[in-house]
Amino acid sequence: MVFAKAANLSSAYSRIKAAAAALPSANTVLVIASPDPDALCACKMISTLFKSDCIIHQIIPVSGYDHLDKTNTQKIRNNDNLRSIIMLNCGGVIDIAETLSIPPEATVYIIDSHRPLHLGSIYKYEQVMVLDDGEIEEMKDVEEAFNAIEMADSSDGEDDDDSDEESDEEPLLRRSKERQSPSGSDNDDDDDNDSKQHARRPQLDPNAAKRRKSMETRRKKNRYLDTLAQYYEEGSYYGMSASQLVYMMLTQLGKVTGDSLWFSIIGLTDQYLHERIGHGSYKASALSFKEDTTKFDLSGGAAGGGAEENDNPLDDEDDVDEFGERIRLPPALNMMPGQNRVARPRFAAAGMGQFGSKGADDRSIKCAEEFRLMLMRHWSFYDCMFYSQYVAAQLGTWKEKGRQKLTNLMARMGLPQTQTHQPFNEMKISIQKELRAKLLTIGPSYSMTQLQFPSFIRHNGYKITVSASDSVHALLALLDCGASWMRRHAVGGIVDEAVSDVKVGDNSGTGIQAGSSSIAAKISAAASSKLTGTGMGTRLGAGAVSVKISEFDDVIGVSIEGYEAPVPGEDENEKSARESRNRRREREGEWVKNFYMAYDALDNIDLIFHGIQLSMQFQRILVKTGISIIEKNITKTMKTFRFTVVNGSGGGNAHAGQRAPGGMAGESDSSVFGRSVALLNRLAVFLMETHREHKKKQLPLVVAAYNDDTGTYLVIGVPVLKRGEKNKFGMAFLKAAQRTNVAFRSDAFDNSVAEIQRDDLLDFVEALQSLV
Repeated sequence: MVFAKAANLSSAYSRIKAAAAALPSANTVLVIASPDPDALCACKMISTLFKSDCIIHQIIPVSGYDHLDKTNTQKIRNNDNLRSIIMLNCGGVIDIAETLSIPPEATVYIIDSHRPLHLGSIYKYEQVMVLDDGEIEEMKDVEEAFNAIEMADSSDGEDDDDSDEESDEEPLLRRSKERQSPSGSDNDDDDDNDSKQHARRPQLDPNAAKRRKSMETRRKKNRYLDTLAQYYEEGSYYGMSASQLVYMMLTQLGKVTGDSLWFSIIGLTDQYLHERIGHGSYKASALSFKEDTTKFDLSGGAAGGGAEENDNPLDDEDDVDEFGERIRLPPALNMMPGQNRVARPRFAAAGMGQFGSKGADDRSIKCAEEFRLMLMRHWSFYDCMFYSQYVAAQLGTWKEKGRQKLTNLMARMGLPQTQTHQPFNEMKISIQKELRAKLLTIGPSYSMTQLQFPSFIRHNGYKITVSASDSVHALLALLDCGASWMRRHAVGGIVDEAVSDVKVGDNSGTGIQAGSSSIAAKISAAASSKLTGTGMGTRLGAGAVSVKISEFDDVIGVSIEGYEAPVPGEDENEKSARESRNRRREREGEWVKNFYMAYDALDNIDLIFHGIQLSMQFQRILVKTGISIIEKNITKTMKTFRFTVVNGSGGGNAHAGQRAPGGMAGESDSSVFGRSVALLNRLAVFLMETHREHKKKQLPLVVAAYNDDTGTYLVIGVPVLKRGEKNKFGMAFLKAAQRTNVAFRSDAFDNSVAEIQRDDLLDFVEALQSLV
């Protein structure tokens, strides 16, 4: 048994700390994290913990198995100082001992929310430790089956040797008996009588018992194999978030802070917004976090957004999820110390505006009912409604009738059109205060019955107040395009090599430091006018980002591996091809810069604000693309699922000379979906929500997005199940690729995502129909 039980997660950190203490001046810890908000938050929490204990460590982001293999070659293999390898949301579903060249004295610690976990990592390898959220302890039948199969396999060799010895002994025993039997005629008569008696008696087969035992062993082995096959083939799903596991470990160590609580809330919200966990599981975890918010309420007020809301305990209705099932806490949460679940306070009503920040140092976390309206506090009320996936799915805004419903909704709420198109914080205070009650009253008549869910917000002094869902959207946007956004858009897109030595924006948001005064003034003016929050940032409460343009590429890394310099005398076609290859290589390494940009944003509210601005751009693209797909009826109904193809700009049709079923060309913004798993997943979920609401026949959905740079399709599958259920597309993708012998690549850590060559897409989809 090589896993850390949920009640004893601190033992894993004790081992890491002890191993680091043996080599105090060496880098003994390697943290490997996948680029998603949950892993990002867990990485920040662990790094802060290591810093507090003066443990030298290195953080390496990996976007897939290719990067993991590269990290193994460069950082792990033959690293004699390495003692601890921490895997965050990666490595849990594969045979990590076979994938990594683990040094003899090192241990791999897996903190991964992806399921199903590889059983070898749990029960077999001594150099691998999985941190359990309580699920592994309940897998008694799987543990029994795995151990039985392992013992059977190990004993096969011994059985073969024994059978060989027995076969050698049989002729010797026969010859020995022949020598012992006497000869003679009298003996022959006796032998005849004995043979007749034996003929009359039933013969007992000396090997019957052995055969029965062998048959029973085979039956048990087949039963165990069926148990293991069912464990792996029942589909992919998600367990407790990595940040929650780290938070539990910090709780056991007594090192919980307000920041670590907030980061674990973000990780939980990330799972909920992307339908990776059910509403019941989410609400149970949220309630456990709610009790911890009182410990870090530094504002002097109640930890629920207002005393009048916190005086009422939860009634029975609050302990029932959206499917009518009683909420049960995950096993791990029942083990957390100091939790009193007899009378819990209500979640406060969703506050608006700045939520009454108590001062410049107010970093308190409040509980609030959050609307299912994306980034509601940060753009106009009309935009947050129109670009909300929930509202679009319920009202059908891709039709004129649906858009008219949205207009009528706002009219019934008594909202002037001039107010609905203003930034939310600039609406009249009286309208802001009445907005929540009106929306909850009128929304159900427009089929919007689940407008709220329990969530959290955090004050940032006199700067903007953000909710957990706002932070998730901001981090996702920064992970997708944060570095290039800051480099190209933060100063109006005019920064190039000629002016890259100019520094713009210090920590106070006012300074222009070195460089030509005219160019610096031009950049400063562009920065102040083009992007809200750059410069003084007093309008919406966001200050300038403390990133100097001249230092940006030096800090994050500007060199491009395999960069091709201009060739004298090259024609336009050669130049275009060279620049295209350079852009492709630049994008391949861009995600690393994005990761560190998002990592820094966790403790920089100004970067979070700019992530929110970028997230708005992505949301507009997502909703417009989804509406375009529905309007043009691009989604095709196959035998067992629906299928949609999104072709990016420059991608043309799916095949030269022919158009793929469900293809969409000419949408310049849709190219982002072929490069981002997160965005493609959000688009697929949005389309699935619209089908659930407006289609009579419910079928799974497969969405393929073309990537101009690689000439491949990024394919993702979404099942027709309620949130948090298991997704069987991973196994179906693998079997379809094996049947058709197509070039199949599943590099992402999510099994339901695959990469297919352009010419193989149709064959792959045809084979997939019989497997879903």
